[in-house]
Amino acid sequence: MKAVRIYQRLQSYQPTVSVVVAPLLLLVMAGVYGLVYSTGGIKYVFSHSMYLPILIAGLIYR
Repeated sequence: MKAVRIYQRLQSYQPTVSVVVAPLLLLVMAGVYGLVYSTGGIKYVFSHSMYLPILIAGLIYR
């Protein structure tokens, strides 16, 4: 129930949230890339690590 209220609140501030979240998503993607690159990574770790920014973007930008 609490997650629904958080989601509804995010939707009410959609223009502001969109402007703030875009640079944060880029930072998260760069962080995932840097982590995978520095650790040597494995075959599927990069694609599975990118699910987090994709899900966040999907929630924010629909």
